[in-house]
Amino acid sequence: MGATKIINNSDGKAVEKVLALTNNKGVDVAIEKIGGGHMLLRSGQNTERY
Repeated sequence: MGATKIINNSDGKAVEKVLALTNNKGVDVAIEKIGGGHMLLRSGQNTERY
């Protein structure tokens, strides 16, 4: 899929990790491949606001 970074959320800090990697901008696209609905909600918190 062309991912350049993968975030492990086992510690529950995915949002903080994404923001640190993107200079607090967030990402353009977040893909959740685990299948848990809670991760899809967290993915939305990581997307950049336009």
